[in-house]
Amino acid sequence: MHTARQQGRPWLGPAWAGLGGRGWITTDLAALIERRPEIRDRTRAIDRHIITALLDRRDVPLREKTLWRLAYESAARADEVLALNIEHLDLDNKRGRILGKGGTARWIHWQSGTTRLLPRLINGRTSGPLFLADPRPHRCPDHR
Repeated sequence: MHTARQQGRPWLGPAWAGLGGRGWITTDLAALIERRPEIRDRTRAIDRHIITALLDRRDVPLREKTLWRLAYESAARADEVLALNIEHLDLDNKRGRILGKGGTARWIHWQSGTTRLLPRLINGRTSGPLFLADPRPHRCPDHR
């Protein structure tokens, strides 16, 4: 008879031993549980040269290029990066304050590629969203 530990469920062993030692359980319940098959992920990381070529493309708009590079260099989730405001950036220390999963504030860090792009993207702005949906100046309709 296989024990819980032998079947890949080491956390069950002590529980069953404690209950079985008291005579409350006389059957090895772990032996009755079917083990789920392990799913093997064969996904491979993208080659560094391909990433570099993508991030260095000249036909990509500055906003997207900065977004891609910041997400890649910081390993932050897309929604975290897109929610960054300019006032949450610490450009001198190559970091930005984000709200992570569960609403916890934390710092993300980036490298020199993002550091080179950010001043052009910010373009003199001091607050507001880092990644604007429409980077053109807002124009009010002409009221005559």
